[in-house]
Parts: sequence; structure tokens; C-alpha cells
Amino acid sequence: MRKWTIFTFSILFLASCSADDSTPKEDTQQETIENSEESNQPFLVETDELTIEHVHGIGYNDENELLVATHNGIKVYRDVSASWFETTKNLHDYMGFQVTKDGFYSSGHPNNDSSLKDPLGLIKADQYGEELNLIKFHGESDFHFLGASYSGQDVYIINEQANSSLNTGFYHSSDGGGDWNKPIMAGFDADTYGMIAVHPSNGEMVALATREGLFVSENAGDTFSKWTEGMITALAFSEEEIIYATVSDEGDIGLHSFNLSNKKSTPLPIPYLDYDNPITYIAVSQQNPNQFSIVTYDPDILQTTDRGENWKPLIQDGKM
Repeated sequence: MRKWTIFTFSILFLASCSADDSTPKEDTQQETIENSEESNQPFLVETDELTIEHVHGIGYNDENELLVATHNGIKVYRDVSASWFETTKNLHDYMGFQVTKDGFYSSGHPNNDSSLKDPLGLIKADQYGEELNLIKFHGESDFHFLGASYSGQDVYIINEQANSSLNTGFYHSSDGGGDWNKPIMAGFDADTYGMIAVHPSNGEMVALATREGLFVSENAGDTFSKWTEGMITALAFSEEEIIYATVSDEGDIGLHSFNLSNKKSTPLPIPYLDYDNPITYIAVSQQNPNQFSIVTYDPDILQTTDRGENWKPLIQDGKM
């Protein structure tokens, strides 16, 4: 079986599994806890030897640095110095990673030396993850599929297993994860969904990657429309467009731009990618919409600053 076929099951969750319409239990009050490990080392240190086995999300912060979520903490690429940095504590296995203007949302599992419960639930961190706030579902849920507005409070999750407050399914919070509601999702007729992207300044615009195409809602998930056809493996918003990756039935890998104004899709140039090395994550700079990065299955991390005309490899086969 082709690797990208296996990969389909890791990025797409069966929508039929979340068709539970029963009323969730009442949400409890948001819990916020600061977590910090004692250390004499600087939190962020430059490295000239970096190995990344798995990537669980990427995003550009307000300093236009590329943050990469991995099995063992956050890695940071600074374009101005062409250098990599890594954190020295809070080396957690971050999942559902979404960078925001003032930090990032995530989920996942704590590292072995941490006193935090497993799974992490929904957390909100500062710029590099030195301070972690436990927002909700700590010790209950691991959200592999999570989306958040870059500059707002809107957060979306796919809950794969019921917890003390939520049944399975697609949920939205407009207050940073405190309270949750289950959108109606009228017009969403795909049998899978997975990766979530949220517009950076309009938190009610949310897009879902599916095996059948790109589905977009402009009212926080109450109604959806299909904007493109075909399997979508990764996606990210800028203010004016959605950058998304596809895999054809023949295994051809593509990158595209969907213009939010004229509703037209155009292909973007990318280096040749073999059928078993599809694009898994995309990040678009909020400072420069012509700059974005892609992650592939291997993993490779590639960056362009001119909409794909030229690509710079930042990580190749997991190594810098």
C-alpha cells in the first residue's frame, strides 16, 4: 500500500464517527494553570545539529520566525540569520499545533519528566512555549485536529473521543477554549474530515480538509460549501487566500492558492515530490503573504518567499 494512502487515515477522521447529536454535558469553568520547569539554561538555544523525526504542525509567529512542533518540543527557524533554535524545557509531544499572534494553541502528551497529566488537553502557550496555560480537558483529551484564528479567540477542534464535557465531533469556541458549541455543519457532506484552518482575522471563516475536497464555512461552521474537489492533505489561510495541498488519484502532489475574493484556484510551483512524500503541513507568513513553508511526510521542510518560484530546504529527511 502506498505511503500516502496510509497517510490518508492519519490526517482524515471519519465524519460518520462524529455524528453523535446528543447534548454534551455542561462545560465546566475554564482552568488556567501556569507550568514552568526549573532550569539554569536559557529557554531557547541555537543548534547546529538538529534531527526531527515527526512534525505535528508549523506556523509563523509575529516575529516572522517559523515554529515547528515535534515529538520533543518546539524548534524555531530564524530566516534573518538562517539558523535553527530549540527549547531546553517543556519538551512535550505537541499535537494540533496552531501559532497565534501571542503564542500558540496545542494539545498532545507531556514528556516523561513532566508532572503534567497525559494527555495535555487544550493548552495555550506564550511565544515559544516557556509558559503553558492549561485551558481545558487536561488529562482527558488529545486533539490531533485543531485550528485557531491568528489574531482572535476562535478555536476549533475535532474531538475523536468523548470527554467529561464534549461528545465526539466538530466543536467551536469563540472565547479561546473556555466554552464550546457544536456547529450545525449544514452542507458538509464529506465522509471524512481532518486538518482545520481558520482565517487569521475572521474567526468565523473556517476550512476543513477532506478526501472529497476543500469545505469552507463563513459562519463558524453552521453552514459549509465545497470550494474545490479532490483529496486535500494540508491547508493554511492568509488574509486573502487559502494555500492548500492535494494528492491526485494517480499520486501526483500539488500546491494551490484559492483566492477568497474571486473564488478561483490557481496552481503554485513546487519542487518535485515523490508520491510517497506528500505535503502534511503548510504555514503562511502573516507579515509576507508571498512567504510560506511546507512540511512533507519524510519530513522535509521547504520555504519560499516568492510564492513558490524558488524554494529553500530548511530540513531534509529530518536533518538540517
